[in-house]
Formats: sequence, structure tokens, C-alpha cells
Amino acid sequence: MKNKGKFILFEGISGSGKTTQAQIFSKILKASYFKEPPHKGDFSFVRELVTKKKLDSLTEFFLFLSQRRYIYLEIERVLKKGKNVILERSFPSSYVYQFDLGKLKKLISFEEFSLIDKRARNFLDPDKIFIFDVNPKLALKRIKLGKHKYEKLKVLEMARKSYLNYAKKFSWIVINANKDLSQVTEEVLKFL
Repeated sequence: MKNKGKFILFEGISGSGKTTQAQIFSKILKASYFKEPPHKGDFSFVRELVTKKKLDSLTEFFLFLSQRRYIYLEIERVLKKGKNVILERSFPSSYVYQFDLGKLKKLISFEEFSLIDKRARNFLDPDKIFIFDVNPKLALKRIKLGKHKYEKLKVLEMARKSYLNYAKKFSWIVINANKDLSQVTEEVLKFL
């Protein structure tokens, strides 16, 4: 892929500002914007099922893998054209919410979990992964939608800790998302 575009992933707990920053940077970088799971169109049913139904973590993981495979194949096509891609949420969320918080680690090893996920992604890795780190209490104030099961203070606190652990383990870029919008944007720009 000689003319491959940049592939950047924005992650973090709900209310961290990742959606806003993903939209800002999709304009700055003239990038195609993707979101996992999508709010509308193909595979939008995944979001509805996962946030509204009481599903076990393995079921959630397989639902995410099916939509992830679909999205990553599309991302590959866009990158091959030399265009940039911004993706909001992906495999780090599965690490946090299904493997750690959902306790999938009691069923399979991280190596198995990670390999299944990598196969779903066609072994495509982002060029940069940004974790937007925010105080969970501030995140709750920012959340405008009705709170679903992942938007409770205790869950946000555990998820934040898990994201930071993975960021350290895999050298992902952590952005202080407690700051105001323009400061957060400026901090991300330093790494691009």
C-alpha cells in the first residue's frame, strides 16, 4: 500500500470528548470518519442491542467483531486510495468493556481474545491511538444522552483505569481531556 493514508483511532470513556475531537480531526485531516458501533446504517443494531439488552460479554464481543470486520474492510479500501481515516472507538473498547469489565478474561486468555480481534480487523492497526482521559465525574456532566449501562459512575471509573493500563502497556497516546475543547485539540495536534 504505497499511497496509504493515515489511520487514527480516538478512544476513551463516554463523555471524554472523543466524538467531538474525532469530528474536528476528520475535517482537519480531510479524513473519512467511522464510528464503532455505528449510530445509523449497516450494523447500527449492534449499539441498540449492547446498550439496551442484558447480554453476556462473549455475545457482546462477537457482535462487535462482526461490525468491526465490516468497518475495517471499508477502512482498508479507503486507506488504499491514499485517504486518511479517523475511527471513533474500536478494539481498545473491547479490551476494556468485554475483556476486563465483562470478565471475558475468565473464559479466554488475552492472547486468544486479541488474536480473534486482530483477525476480525484483518490485522490492520491504526497508525496512532489516542486515549482521551477525563475525570469520570466530569464525563457524567458532559453526557447528554440517557445513561445506559456503560454510563454509570462506577463503570466509568473502572473503564478509565482499564484504558490507562492498556495505554501504558501498548504505548498509546494519552490526552488530558479535562481541559477545554481548544486545548485538547492543540494537544492532539502535537502528535500528528
